[in-house]
Amino acid sequence: MNTIKIAEELNVCHYTVMKTIFRYKIDFDSLDKNFELKIIREKPSKNSKGGKPKNFYILNYWQKCLLILYLQNNKIIKEKKFEILRKIVPTYNIKTNNVK
Repeated sequence: MNTIKIAEELNVCHYTVMKTIFRYKIDFDSLDKNFELKIIREKPSKNSKGGKPKNFYILNYWQKCLLILYLQNNKIIKEKKFEILRKIVPTYNIKTNNVK
């Protein structure tokens, strides 16, 4: 998923998303050895009067999860973090503190 859509989904500024990825790029790169982060430049549409090309990253699922964990909370991000936690918790046996 591209970072422009992620920023819209999380109700944060795209610049904040890009800055977070840039700051922790090594972490994002390390999540998938076969997946390389690249900046893709999107040209303005033919009907537009100009403007700058947009830079954005394409993230895989785990990189998107990492981004959500690194971003500061707002209502939507807080819900997404809890969603991630709910996916992880069922694999954890609370009584014995062991991963199943």
